[in-house]
Amino acid sequence: MTGVLIVGASGYIGKAVASACRRDGYTVYAQSRNASKTQEFTKEEFIPLICDPTDANALATVIPHCQFVIDCTSVIMDGEKIPNACLEAIRSCEVHKDKHYIFTSGLLVYGDVPDQSVNEEMPRKHPMLGGRIEIEDMLLNPSMDVKCTVLRPGMVYGKSGGGVATSMLFMQQQLSEGIIQIGGNPQRRWSWVHIDDLAEAYVSVMHRTKMTAGRAYDLAENSGPTYEEVKVAAAKAMGGGDLKIEYSEAEHVLDVISNVTVVITGKRARDELGWVPRHNGVVSDMALYYNAYKASLGE
Repeated sequence: MTGVLIVGASGYIGKAVASACRRDGYTVYAQSRNASKTQEFTKEEFIPLICDPTDANALATVIPHCQFVIDCTSVIMDGEKIPNACLEAIRSCEVHKDKHYIFTSGLLVYGDVPDQSVNEEMPRKHPMLGGRIEIEDMLLNPSMDVKCTVLRPGMVYGKSGGGVATSMLFMQQQLSEGIIQIGGNPQRRWSWVHIDDLAEAYVSVMHRTKMTAGRAYDLAENSGPTYEEVKVAAAKAMGGGDLKIEYSEAEHVLDVISNVTVVITGKRARDELGWVPRHNGVVSDMALYYNAYKASLGE
């Protein structure tokens, strides 16, 4: 079986990608800082690698067994340390020309594009994500000696919900106070992607390694509700009735970074990966996603 190292395998995206790879028959090496994840990883048929994701020497111990290294950490601050460690680990292998590094970025790198759908050929200009854009440019440079692919998921939803569910959707305190707080532009829109659809996209990239090396792919539905529509749907799913909407300037860091409109065409992923999202969208099944989120918290 072909091996794959998932860096950040205990995270929201990383766990889903690791599971998708295992279902597809890959031997999965699952990296986490947390030793308590060892039993969970083993139960899922992953081989645990407990180390810091910036420790190139530790990552290098499993590289000879892996064709793919998938970075699912999505770190924004000091984000170059993990890609550099992954690349160093790959290069430490005596023969690394068949190794393939897949980096998880995100649609927000495009910045605010309110008047048209974006595609991979358009400039990336988010003023707060310059470091991530530099990483993308490094990985996609034709002179790069390691095969690299950059994946840009939209806002990810479903199952446990990740940080978006906790920080932007299901905010119980606001609901108990009878309000919906919307920071930033309430009419901003993003493309969304269900976590299971996203995980399958990674596998599609791995199946097409010759085509996908040196390429970037936007991964999301090619439409997007407004932020206000999403927040209202989330409040209704939580049992809210007539709630007052309070508008404010974007202050929370996630509101500031996401205070942009980004909706994709999705054409490259459809044409080159044969990948099309199969879920119905974040708003239409919000009650289902809220129940899954609650269950993940043990409620």
